[in-house]
Amino acid sequence: MKNLAKSLIALVILSAASVSNATEGFYIGLNVGQATYDTVIDDFSDLQDGSITSASLDDSDTSFSLTLGYKINPNFAIEGGYIDLGELTVNAVSDGTGFLYAPGPVTVKIEADGLFFDAKGILPLNEKFSLYGKFGLLMWDEKGTLSDVTGSISADDDGTDIFFGVGASFNLTEKIALNGDFSRYQVDEDSVDVDVLSIGIQFGF
Repeated sequence: MKNLAKSLIALVILSAASVSNATEGFYIGLNVGQATYDTVIDDFSDLQDGSITSASLDDSDTSFSLTLGYKINPNFAIEGGYIDLGELTVNAVSDGTGFLYAPGPVTVKIEADGLFFDAKGILPLNEKFSLYGKFGLLMWDEKGTLSDVTGSISADDDGTDIFFGVGASFNLTEKIALNGDFSRYQVDEDSVDVDVLSIGIQFGF
């Protein structure tokens, strides 16, 4: 992963310096896809109780993002925006013999979103297709909720971590493009990775 991040940084720097006859302009984009949290049941210390008889993890959810970008030239852009990384859910059952939970269902939900800023290196293959790589920062907010039959408790956290992504774009017109994108974000104080695979549409103006 470190080598890929370094390659993306190099692509951004080289593409920014390589083109002098630049076409510039603002654009907005909307992407929708799936976010997958890189975690397992054992990562949830709150569920390490002798009364838990079973537990299942749903680590994927719908993600969407809104982007405002400025294309400095055909090979380089800067972007900022908002992304919702969905939530992960753990469903468990307690028999009530432990210290923490009453008998019955136990649920843990963690949801995250944030503001992002990135530099984007673009490699046009022809008039229609281009590839890109991006590297930036995500200022994330995270909310966790644990509930059983007696009620629920919540906690919030926030921070700033790096992310990177790669993708491809197809120009429908001079101002409208479709894209497919894979990005990896880090959230949580334990640096949990969230992988987002999405498709989207981009409008230039």
